[in-house]
Amino acid sequence: MTQILVQLGQDQGNGESSRPPIFPVIQRGTNIQFNPKVEFPSFDATDPRSWIKKCTKYFGLCRIPDNQKIDLASLHLKGFAEIWFGSYIMGRKGATWEEFIMDVCARFRDDLGSKVVEEFNVIIWLNLKSLRLSFWLQLLTCLKHIFWKAL
Repeated sequence: MTQILVQLGQDQGNGESSRPPIFPVIQRGTNIQFNPKVEFPSFDATDPRSWIKKCTKYFGLCRIPDNQKIDLASLHLKGFAEIWFGSYIMGRKGATWEEFIMDVCARFRDDLGSKVVEEFNVIIWLNLKSLRLSFWLQLLTCLKHIFWKAL
C-alpha cells in the first residue's frame, strides 16, 4: 500500500499534472494527528462540575483551541442552561473558558451542602415523629394494662 502511495506521489510530482496529489505520501516514522471519535457531553443545568470535567477531557483529546471552547460547549447546552447562555453571552462577549466555567458553577451549583442538611433534617423529623408515635403507643399500652388491672 505504501509503495502504491509513493508511486502515485511520484507520478503526480513529475510535472504531468498541476493537480494536488490525490493521496498524501505517508513516510514511515511520521506522526499522524487525528481527532478521536468522542461525543461532546451535553449539559442540562445539573451537575456542572462533572460536565466541566468531561469538557476539559474532550478539549484535551481533540486539541480544541481556547478561543473555541465556549462556542463548542454552547452547542451542547440543553433546556434551562441553553436559555441562560443566551442572556449570559450577550453581556460577556469576550469571556474566557475559565471565566465561563466559574460562571456556570456559580449559576448552576448543585447546593450539595444544603441538600445534605435538608435531607438530614427530614430524617431527624421522621425519626422524631416515629419516636413520638412509638412513645404514644407504648404509653397507651401501659395505660391499658394499668386500667385493665384496676378494673
